[in-house]
Amino acid sequence: MKLNEAVPLIAELLNLPISEEYPLLTFTADQRRKRLLANLTAWLLNAARVQPVVMAMEDLHWVDPSTLELTQTLG
Repeated sequence: MKLNEAVPLIAELLNLPISEEYPLLTFTADQRRKRLLANLTAWLLNAARVQPVVMAMEDLHWVDPSTLELTQTLG
């Protein structure tokens, strides 16, 4: 996972301000979605290499397509 890419993508997802030390990302919407999913997956899998990780999801009957894609990527 590259922090120069991951931090702006995750900050944007969480609607947080992005420091000027990170480069402006010029991805298309589809590239942005794919890279965000890849970074979130890498983050969780790397954390699981260090210690056990439990990811609990509630109300999956309301799941949106992006969240479903993330869970399928992790599975």
